[in-house]
Amino acid sequence: MGPVGSSPFGGADFCQLAPDTVIIAHVEQDNDGFAIVKYYWDPLSYYWSDDQRSYYYSNGLPLNDVKIDYPNIYIAAGERGLLTLHLEGTTFGPSYNFSPIGSCDLSGNSVSVSLNRPHNRVILASQYSGIQIVDVVDPANPVLISAYLPLETDDIFMALAVGDTVYALDRSHGALAIDITDPTDPQTIWKYNSPAPSRLFFDEAENTLFLADEQRGIIGFRW
Repeated sequence: MGPVGSSPFGGADFCQLAPDTVIIAHVEQDNDGFAIVKYYWDPLSYYWSDDQRSYYYSNGLPLNDVKIDYPNIYIAAGERGLLTLHLEGTTFGPSYNFSPIGSCDLSGNSVSVSLNRPHNRVILASQYSGIQIVDVVDPANPVLISAYLPLETDDIFMALAVGDTVYALDRSHGALAIDITDPTDPQTIWKYNSPAPSRLFFDEAENTLFLADEQRGIIGFRW
C-alpha cells in the first residue's frame, strides 16, 4: 500500500464498501461543495487508483464538514444547518450521483458533524449555538431534538459522538464531555482547559480520548 495523491480540503470522512474499495468524501477548500473519491485496488497496475471522482456543488453556499453513513451523507452546512444527501451508484461503478433528500434549519453556524453508534442521531457543533442533536431515523426528515450551549463556551468547532457521550472542542475553553443519555437534556460531565485545541480522536479499543493542542501537543485521557 502507498499514497495515491493529496489535495487541500476541509472536513472529511471515509467508508469501506468492499475489501478493496474505499470511498472518501471531503469538503473542497473553498467550502463550495464536496467530492467523493473512490480508491480501489487495480489488479492490472498493481496499485491503488483514485481516478473515479464525483462532485457535489452547493451553488456558492458554504459547506464545512461531512459524515458518510452509506448510502446517506450528512453535511454541516454553516448557517443552513444540516443537509442530508442520498448517494446513488454501485460499488464498482465509475461515479456517483447525489440526491438532496432532507434538511434541518438550525441556529448558529454548523461547522462539524458526527453520528452516534446506532446511526439514528446526528450531532453538530455550531459556533454560537453549541451542540445540536438531530434525530435522523428518517434521513429525509431530520428533526432537532435539543440544542445545548455549555457554560463558558462560545465557539464550539468540533463534536465527536461516542456512545452516549459527545466530546467537543471550544476554541477558547478547550475540551469537554457531554452526556446525551437523555438527548433532550444534555449535561456537561468533564472539562479540560486546552490553550490551543485543534482536533479530537477517540480510540474505542483503548477507551482513550486523544486531544491535539497546537501548544501542548498530543494529550491522552483514559476513561
